[in-house]
Amino acid sequence: MLGNMYLVGQGTPRDTAKALENFEPSCAGRWGESCAAAAMLYQRGTAGPANVELAQKRFEEGCELGYQPACRYVDGPGFVDPVLR
Repeated sequence: MLGNMYLVGQGTPRDTAKALENFEPSCAGRWGESCAAAAMLYQRGTAGPANVELAQKRFEEGCELGYQPACRYVDGPGFVDPVLR
């Protein structure tokens, strides 16, 4: 996933904003892991201002798409520290 390359700085400088730019279209393309990754960035505010509502929406989308780690953060106590770090 290209977003992960930017997120961790693999082969390119770390850039969370670019990571988010890549995760969003991938999430829209129905890739649950990308939805959860975008949610983590929105929740923490590491790619711009924090947006808890949008983070929750992306976690829900990731869960609906079958990415089980995202399900732990849908309306539950797990929505404090995302599984993707």
